[in-house]
Amino acid sequence: MGTDVTITHAAHSILNKIDDTSQVVFLTDALSVLQALKNDKLPQLQQALYNIKSLTTVIQWIPSHCGVCGNEQADRLAKYGAEQQQEENPVCFLEMMTIIKSLFNTFIEDLPPFTRSEQTTIFRLRTGHNRFVSQSHSCSLVLEKQSRIQHTSYSHAISIRH
Repeated sequence: MGTDVTITHAAHSILNKIDDTSQVVFLTDALSVLQALKNDKLPQLQQALYNIKSLTTVIQWIPSHCGVCGNEQADRLAKYGAEQQQEENPVCFLEMMTIIKSLFNTFIEDLPPFTRSEQTTIFRLRTGHNRFVSQSHSCSLVLEKQSRIQHTSYSHAISIRH
């Protein structure tokens, strides 16, 4: 689990268990997380810290394995804490929908744009201006006469429902 995720989870846990706590100190040896936080690269962590803004919050960098007294003990305690069963952090429906929408939009943005030919084909299919309508009578898959599209004076109005 990344340090940013760990701090985010800790901030959420603190938010859910605020009693007489007025000060919180996060100790981390991940300087890169602090730099990313400073440069607005970790929006989830920033939001979690914003949610506990009523508390005096300090994030302190501790250089790892640099002869700092007690650092090895802190590493052991951190490992022990990571091995413990973690508390469920339920996500509300609206937050889940926001996450899904964001993932979907990211997926859509990564798709290459349609070619002119593909755009024309989609337009013709949606508006009913295609050869399928006029040639469906010769299609062997259309077995029943009732399943064919009836050509009337209103044939220009036939389209796919939206």
